[in-house]
Amino acid sequence: MTAEARPTILVVDDEASMRRLIVRILGDDFVVMEADGAASALELCTRHVGAIDLLLTDVVLPGVNGCRLSELVREMRPTVRTLFISGYGPEILAKHGASAASGSFLAKPFTHAELRERVRAILNERSQEAP
Repeated sequence: MTAEARPTILVVDDEASMRRLIVRILGDDFVVMEADGAASALELCTRHVGAIDLLLTDVVLPGVNGCRLSELVREMRPTVRTLFISGYGPEILAKHGASAASGSFLAKPFTHAELRERVRAILNERSQEAP
């Protein structure tokens, strides 16, 4: 499979070790870009020429949280899907505008298989909606 045929995922997490882990888990099947926060993620969205199929972001980020980041990215790229991740409980998630009950949420810690399955499920939803 060529890099052009692989979906592109933008991973945003302020913890470098978590970003590296996600890149390692998804890197064989997807084109993965990484950002350490909202500012660098938005810069990547502006500079990146090709499609960004999925925004995979931590909910709790310094400055702009993951939910607001998702809104900003969708303003630039309306077809992008979002998968939120977090190790925080429901109260903190709600404070940041997220819900653990959402199909677009994955609680930390997660297994490699759980992450791959959730990413594929979200991307498959998108491909089924395309005309």
